[in-house]
Amino acid sequence: MLVNSTPVINMEVEIPSPPALFLENGQYVAEATTPPYDGDQKTLGGSLAAQALPEPPSPPYQGNDENLARDLAVATTPVPPSRPYLEPESLALPSTPYQERGPVKSPTQWRSIPDDIVMAPYLYIKSLPGKGVRDMLIDALNIWLQVPQYQLGIIKKVVELLHTSSLMFDDIEDNSLLRRGRPTTHHIFGTGQTINSSTYILMSSVKKTLELGSPECVELVTEEVSNMLLGQSVDLHTTYLAKCPTEDEYISMVDHKTGALFRLAYRLMCLQSPCSSTVPDLEPLLILLGRYFQIRDDYMNLASSDYTDQKGFCEDLDEGKYSFPLIQFFNSAAGSRPFSPSLTSHVPVLELQNIIMTRNRSGAAQLSPSVKMYILQMLDSAGSLKYTLEVLARLDRDLGEELKYVEDMMGMRHVALRALVERLKVE
Repeated sequence: MLVNSTPVINMEVEIPSPPALFLENGQYVAEATTPPYDGDQKTLGGSLAAQALPEPPSPPYQGNDENLARDLAVATTPVPPSRPYLEPESLALPSTPYQERGPVKSPTQWRSIPDDIVMAPYLYIKSLPGKGVRDMLIDALNIWLQVPQYQLGIIKKVVELLHTSSLMFDDIEDNSLLRRGRPTTHHIFGTGQTINSSTYILMSSVKKTLELGSPECVELVTEEVSNMLLGQSVDLHTTYLAKCPTEDEYISMVDHKTGALFRLAYRLMCLQSPCSSTVPDLEPLLILLGRYFQIRDDYMNLASSDYTDQKGFCEDLDEGKYSFPLIQFFNSAAGSRPFSPSLTSHVPVLELQNIIMTRNRSGAAQLSPSVKMYILQMLDSAGSLKYTLEVLARLDRDLGEELKYVEDMMGMRHVALRALVERLKVE
């Protein structure tokens, strides 16, 4: 019997799975696989056991109990990563590690910056000769208010800082070329630096006020500075739009802008005075003084040779500003008389309005001397300069009457205040 001796072949052959493909740089690449272990079983077991062994325990603490808490604190305190870029000294490549120099410095620990740069514009304009009216006024008022000298010195400094700051701002906003016969601050230090210095001085005045030790004094400073800025906004608005204000609008602007520092000095002195309750209210007197001071300045700017030397010839006309003589000219019947049927007649108000509009649109820094002379002739012919002198004379009388009223209430004649008013008088 024949036996089939053909060996049985196992047809179940394990076919490995193809490797996974992924796209790399525009081509399909097979995924790398871990190669099979090529050692023997004994070596394999040892390798796996070595991987599974736990870390050896830490050795027992060798120190004493007194230092245990300290050593544990040191061991558990995380060490901050090095961040030298947060330190100003990093620019100098310090050798001290950051951890030893401590954390980021607070503002009180910052390396101080000298103030010589920011103070330079202020010191320049402060060096120019001024009238000193505000210091004279404070000294005169103190004859009645008797503020102690320490507090009086602080008040004088606060007023001086605010006044000087406002001058730098004004010269920029008016594009003035001269201040007290010298180039304006922004033409020496630049507009940006002058603005920065003016703001720094403004904040310095608030800081100085804190030395009076009265929150009410700081509140007064912020109130009157706000009034100054409100008044200046009206002045700039009418100039920019070439819109002539009325006399009442002009007086309101002056009361806010020019009168603010006069009122501030007086109100601060009242808060520091031991006898303010025995002194009559001087604010009406100071309001009149502020009006007289500004209208006088407007008149002198157009008519005084001294002002020409100090600020240039008719500088207000260069600025396109509606000073008091121009306001009277535009609002008076003489300046705005109707058209005449004669072909040879002219209308001054239209001519001056067009000069101002042309100056604004052209952006010219200065009007020509011949144009300024023609404007002065128009103002003189319309009686605007004469009218301004009449208003100043009336204000001078009102100042005298108000001063006499206060003197009668106090029972004494105030020689210093009368001398100040006399010094400002326009002949």
